[in-house]
Amino acid sequence: MNLGSNFRLIKFPYYILLFPLGYFILYLLLLNSNGPFYLSRIDPDYVYLLNGLNCSILNFDRIGHLDHPGTPFQLFIGLSIRLIHLFTGKSNIIDDVLLRPEHYLYYCSNILAIVFVIIMIWAGGMASKFGYDKALLLQSTPFLSGIIPDLSVRLMPDRFGFILTFLLSVVLLNAIYTDQIGSKRLSMITGLIVGLTIATKIIFLPIILLPLFVLSNRTLCITFTILGFIIGIVPIIGRFGDFQLFINKLFYHDGIYGSGQAQIINPSNFLTNIKGLFLTNKLLSITLLLSALILALHKGKGSKNASELRFLIAFISVASITTLMVAKHFKNYYMIGTLILLGPVLYVIYQMLQPGGYRIAILCVAAIFGMMTLNSQVKIINSRSQLSILRMKDREILKRHIENQDYLFIKPEWSWGPGEEYGLIFGLSYVRHRDRYTEDIRRNYYHTLSYEGAERNPLRMRVDKVPLEELVGHQIHIVNQPTRNSSPLIEYLEGHYEMLKRDTIPLATDNLLFSMKLGHLKDSK
Repeated sequence: MNLGSNFRLIKFPYYILLFPLGYFILYLLLLNSNGPFYLSRIDPDYVYLLNGLNCSILNFDRIGHLDHPGTPFQLFIGLSIRLIHLFTGKSNIIDDVLLRPEHYLYYCSNILAIVFVIIMIWAGGMASKFGYDKALLLQSTPFLSGIIPDLSVRLMPDRFGFILTFLLSVVLLNAIYTDQIGSKRLSMITGLIVGLTIATKIIFLPIILLPLFVLSNRTLCITFTILGFIIGIVPIIGRFGDFQLFINKLFYHDGIYGSGQAQIINPSNFLTNIKGLFLTNKLLSITLLLSALILALHKGKGSKNASELRFLIAFISVASITTLMVAKHFKNYYMIGTLILLGPVLYVIYQMLQPGGYRIAILCVAAIFGMMTLNSQVKIINSRSQLSILRMKDREILKRHIENQDYLFIKPEWSWGPGEEYGLIFGLSYVRHRDRYTEDIRRNYYHTLSYEGAERNPLRMRVDKVPLEELVGHQIHIVNQPTRNSSPLIEYLEGHYEMLKRDTIPLATDNLLFSMKLGHLKDSK
């Protein structure tokens, strides 16, 4: 190694690896404390896995979930599945995903985490030119809100959206402080990122204000935002009307997912949700007040800090519009497009302050909220680990009592279940043309039945029709849990068969596994 390479090695700011490494360790602890996805994260994780599988085999017409519309995320999952299969596949890609869904969920999640870590390192490298304190402040972003670690172990579009939004903010900060990218190129890059982010989930729409306030070439930015959005929805562009119908229902009804009364907002819920939103996200309230104060102090002071001030104005605008959107149907993770900007905004405020007490105060605020987040995540890790161990007992007992020729009878629901079958059945509910998976399901899940209602025959994993005669003489197992009421399934079997022999096997806590030996079909049926 020559002297030049040694010098470059010494000059590398190794401290910028601290927070990315810390984030990845926290991510792994959270991921493993949750246990398998089917124990806590069926909805929508399995939905996106199976629609990602559709993308990986280039059967875009099978995409059945386009409410957000979410297609950039599904394409990313499809690409990840291809990479995972290339290096670890054991059979053809469809069979491998169906037989090992947890393997693919786990590594798709890891790929997302690695992408975010890379962006964090790049952000730290950019900010390190101005000092280690600034680099670490910007990299503290994922520790400033508990929602970010929580979403980091999910396979859902909100996670992909916050990664893209953080990337957008870093690109803009790089332009503000280093001016290394030409105006035209910058407008194109940021426009594409914004377009793909909005196509990932419509709740991220307000982030378009970030480049529009900061950049001078707004027309080009808007043009490439539209282009990015179109690229993002290409797989479902022929059914874009379905997405529009969903958005119309969402807008004109006051309930979640387009339910509720035909009114745009419920005034009482709206005000309560706004109050709860700011009480839940105290650092957001503090950052908004700090941004407003900085703007007031710099009013009329010339153009020295013009780009930084415009960034703060954009942040206040994004936060305000997102708050109004989210307060209609409040779930705190819907605020992720704003919460992921807390680090970049504190970084801008810190850059604008003179060295001294005010800067130290910003670092203290970030440190306090960072420690609060870590403390809450440690508690979450402990509680989820215990819950996962408890639920795994259900899984072990279920596997122990099912023989090769027995059937598992499941009511498709979003809540957890003691096996991959529960996640796959729910995921297949949101796959279009799922009958095309008939042969794949027969090969891999022949003995898994889905309850389709009192007047319909069961299906094999919601895909393949099952004649009732096929089940005569076989043992049927039904899991009864607080979130999975077995009564409709038991009543269905009792209504169709006679000479039933029933047994119950105790599962963990107060759950039961009902096992029924089916006799003859009733004549009336």
